[in-house]
Amino acid sequence: MALAYVDLSRDAMAASPPDVIHCCEVLERALKLLQEDGASNLAPDLLSQIDETLEEITPRCVLELLALPIDEKHNNKRQEGLQGARNILWSVGRGGIATVGGGFSREAFMNEAFLRMTSAEQMDFFSKTPNSIPPEWFEIYSVALANIAQAIASKRPQFIMMADDLFEQLQKFNIGSQYPYENEMDLALERALCSLLVGDISNCRMWLGIDNESWPYRDPKIIEFVVNNSSIDEENDLLPGLCKLLESWLVSEVFPRSRDTRGMQFRLGDYYDDPKVLSYLERMEGGGASHLAAAAAIAKLGAQATAVLGTVTSSALQAFSNVFPLIEQLDRSDKENPSDDLEKSLEKLAPQHVTGDVINDSRNAALKIISAGALFALFAVIGLKCLPRKKSLPAIRSEHGSVAVAESVGGPAADEEPLEIPRMDAKLAEDIVRKWQSIKSKALGPEHSAVVLQEVLDGNMLKVWTDRATEIARHGWFWEYTLSDVTIDSVTVSVDGRRATVEATIEEVGQLTDVADPKNNDSYDTKYTTRYEMAYSKSGGWRITEGAVLKS
Repeated sequence: MALAYVDLSRDAMAASPPDVIHCCEVLERALKLLQEDGASNLAPDLLSQIDETLEEITPRCVLELLALPIDEKHNNKRQEGLQGARNILWSVGRGGIATVGGGFSREAFMNEAFLRMTSAEQMDFFSKTPNSIPPEWFEIYSVALANIAQAIASKRPQFIMMADDLFEQLQKFNIGSQYPYENEMDLALERALCSLLVGDISNCRMWLGIDNESWPYRDPKIIEFVVNNSSIDEENDLLPGLCKLLESWLVSEVFPRSRDTRGMQFRLGDYYDDPKVLSYLERMEGGGASHLAAAAAIAKLGAQATAVLGTVTSSALQAFSNVFPLIEQLDRSDKENPSDDLEKSLEKLAPQHVTGDVINDSRNAALKIISAGALFALFAVIGLKCLPRKKSLPAIRSEHGSVAVAESVGGPAADEEPLEIPRMDAKLAEDIVRKWQSIKSKALGPEHSAVVLQEVLDGNMLKVWTDRATEIARHGWFWEYTLSDVTIDSVTVSVDGRRATVEATIEEVGQLTDVADPKNNDSYDTKYTTRYEMAYSKSGGWRITEGAVLKS
């Protein structure tokens, strides 16, 4: 039976184009049969060769599963592909490994896999990656772009803030790769356009160095592009040029990196005029009218112009190619047909000799001949040990580089066990916010138990609320709080996984009581949006270190 499956795998690879998915499926069945039925001693060479073949072709199989149509019919298969990508990319040690099978480097395989995922799938992959696997610069950059794509597609600008935070993390850690993505000068454009996407024009101009010729990250070609696409006669208004820069960047750099946004038609007005976007901009700290006014102006500019790649001038593309020299190299993999690579490789394969000693039993001489013949045919077609090695990106960080980065952010030394940090997500964030609201009631309530604040607070937040609790107790007052609802609006996690920014909407009822002078009694029933800065420590776990009300 195992040999029959091997024969089916040969037929699958001989098809045009080769059916890698079916080949993997039948080889896995063959492997399972040999392992479960105790046939490993009967045909150890066959078992070993099937195992090695699967190791080599599984990465390509995973990519083909991910490339299946995004619909209900293929959902289960694509989920298998997503799990397969996790198995491959997460089955690595600290800092990753050079290759993952099939000739892929870890970075090259991740790039190929991400090109076949939606923006939401990329974000989910990144958020669930174990903390013991430090993220590579390429992964961080790609996920930042995925956040932006998702923000545009779903009209949720909080993802823009997450992307900007990831770009900031890349600037801070600046790993030192030979590639320019993590170079701080290049990331000035990304951070500028993130600012523009949330209506912060002044910050956008600052990052581009429009008003400061000595700005170290000023790119003359970008400035020239903005000026050439603006109406200088109208009070030196550069907003049209900035909008064209944003459109060009989204269409040529951001949207192609995710399956759900690749080739997407985009109107600036559709984004900036959306009620959810406007509501978020209104709540932004330091935003309000200025951010809303900018959004209105941009929406007016973009109302008539749909950005498609054909509208981007050659000078703009040249400017982008100078800023993003890896685009052509990285996107080429998406244009190639994976089946073509396999088909070409089949022409170069040479048969591998296999002896007849597959089974050490003279009574099974006939089976020996069949096994040898079947294996020879299989090797000749799919090449168990000489599958093509695709040219891949070189390792971005050496093992020593990875350790250095981990140590720079307070991680464990190379010879220590990695610290398992509970991954911050919406559920954990909500638990912490609810715990904080409960402890606040104890600290400022009739018992005045200020000591409990240290269970959930740290840093400046702990100091502020300890002082506040002490002051309230000194006056003989106390607060009683009733938490009606908590909604986590966004969670942004730092690269090292030790810090997070959480925005939450809270519905709360508060009652102030002055025992000595009831005329000071007060109450409120309000809904407000707040931002919490959280940090993880080995001794205390996740705690809130800063807090600010954005809107009430």
